[in-house]
Amino acid sequence: MSSLFAATGGPGDGLFFAGYTCQATNRSGAATGAGEVVMFDLAQSATEVDNGTPGSSDSDGNNSGYNNYIDPAITSPAVKHYIYGIALEAIADNATGPVLVKGRVVAAVAAATVAGTALVANADGEMDVTAGTADAKVIAIAEEADVSNLASVLFDGVHGFGADVAT
Repeated sequence: MSSLFAATGGPGDGLFFAGYTCQATNRSGAATGAGEVVMFDLAQSATEVDNGTPGSSDSDGNNSGYNNYIDPAITSPAVKHYIYGIALEAIADNATGPVLVKGRVVAAVAAATVAGTALVANADGEMDVTAGTADAKVIAIAEEADVSNLASVLFDGVHGFGADVAT
């Protein structure tokens, strides 16, 4: 089992923030920009996505929700149960590209983001102080203030950093 923070040491002093990147296919219906938040399609909302029969050879194939992503959903069901990523480059619709699942990354954030801000996904493919949804998963911590809606963040799209309070 991997951990967000390495249990022992790292390259030097302090915390070692391990990263994880995978290849995923864009099923959002539009191009995704570098640094945008995406959501793995575990609910199989895109017509191309089919998780297959659990335990069978098709349950983790190229058509599964673990290999395909859509735009972040900010409505029901609660966003705390989703798995998020950050597109590391522009990815055309139905094309495959690198997606960061956890680690340090320069990502799209809402204007007026400051260092230390807990961030949740919003419907614009950015991360925001609050998406207006109670109990949303905090998926990033801003390491710096935004410059033109971009900032370096600590990101964990699987476990997150807790939940946003009711707004």
